[in-house]
Amino acid sequence: MLNGAATPAVGVIPNGIAVSPDEQSVKESFGTLVYTDIPAAQEYFKKGLEELGVDKIELRLVTSDNDESIKIGTYLQSAYQTNLPGLTINLANVPSSVRFAEMMGYNFDLALGGWTGDYDPTSYPNQFETSYEHNHAKWFSEELTALIYALNNEDGTDFAARWEHLKQANQHLVDNAVTVPLEQAVKGYLINTKLTNYVTHQLGYSVFDLSRASFAE
Repeated sequence: MLNGAATPAVGVIPNGIAVSPDEQSVKESFGTLVYTDIPAAQEYFKKGLEELGVDKIELRLVTSDNDESIKIGTYLQSAYQTNLPGLTINLANVPSSVRFAEMMGYNFDLALGGWTGDYDPTSYPNQFETSYEHNHAKWFSEELTALIYALNNEDGTDFAARWEHLKQANQHLVDNAVTVPLEQAVKGYLINTKLTNYVTHQLGYSVFDLSRASFAE
């Protein structure tokens, strides 16, 4: 649907941004936590309606008004309404600034957002820590707060402990359905085969480090 611009998410922490102390990828070490189970979804949705005492519900999904966001929002609307009778998803495709303002003001049911990790895999679960300004769902978890504190203040260079805490945070967020990871972005580049000594980065806003790059003769 996105013409190769993304790959399915495996969890809150993207695959490919880090490796474990024993050289495993996120996917290999943490497992693929995001999967589709339509019968289970229908069972839980039915229980949810019963708890609310209703037979149908409407939810508003806010997305940005760019082509990619509209495609994803339209797909989600179709998938949810087709598989969960009684659910209506009303799409609101708005400018990114409006979407962000609604998320910061907690004025939404569902919202399509994303995050580019800026320094470390910890920046992904950190988005949902209670005191963090972008905890858009106002979700509170003492367990996640403790894990984030350990990652930021206690683990230091104990990479085995850091990896275990990242794994626990990733699992905790998916188990509690705080967010629904959908996809992680993919970009393709054409690079001259004579270019050497360049470095690519998975995190941050600068993809290429060309400070030591040169062209081979």
